Amino acid sequence: MAKQVAVVDNQRSETSSTKLRIALYSHDTMRIGHLHAHFATEATAVTGMAARFAGVPYSFTAHAKDIFHESVDPEVLRRKLTGARAAITVSDFNLQYLRETYGQAGSRVRRLYNGLDLSEYPYAAPERRAPTIVAVGRLVEKKGFADLIDACAVPAADSCGFACQIIGAGELECDLQERIESLALGERVELVGPQNNPQALAVAIRRLLAEAKLRVQLAEKARCLVEQQFDVHCNTAVLRELFFGRHASENETAKPRLREVG
Repeated sequence: MAKQVAVVDNQRSETSSTKLRIALYSHDTMRIGHLHAHFATEATAVTGMAARFAGVPYSFTAHAKDIFHESVDPEVLRRKLTGARAAITVSDFNLQYLRETYGQAGSRVRRLYNGLDLSEYPYAAPERRAPTIVAVGRLVEKKGFADLIDACAVPAADSCGFACQIIGAGELECDLQERIESLALGERVELVGPQNNPQALAVAIRRLLAEAKLRVQLAEKARCLVEQQFDVHCNTAVLRELFFGRHASENETAKPRLREVG
């Protein structure tokens, strides 16, 4: 039987009963050989305990808030890094911080970007036209959209041809719109996407990616980088190697199926 990996997210792991339920479900029902958690928070604490109950290894992905927020207990995170078979993070900055801050405990952390199914976004070669900048994220201070708007004012003043679309919603929407207007960027910079509607935002993102006006911005070098670093299938193969060893990633019968435990 192929090995399977149970994936525990950050919203489904809150009580001790959940730990036992995941452990029993993983060990007895699904024959799962590895547990993986997203976010180095309670989700990883739960997964670590469930893994011990079930007698299987575990790993986790650390994202951002679970690394840098003032509520993070460094000693608790150190224990999680030490106890996990593998620890993953999503950026080179995070990787450097974890290795420098946690020494030996952080030495085995790997950087693995969140992946996309690239078959849904076919490549289109660039054409001659004004470039478009597309930025996606919550409209909050830490995302840096105010800096992006300020930066757009510089080439705009030099009469460079470009457009900028910021996709997202958040508490700074009004402030950012005022900033756009104060810099006379209304014809170049646009805030896109309704508030508090993820499905509509997803539709807007898909529409922008599908339009030739946007797709042509994907130059060959950028596409090559995306295929190397962000292909979900390639990234899953790296996870297989971390979970089960190099030979498992080369053996079809040993490939785990990622399942969410809910």
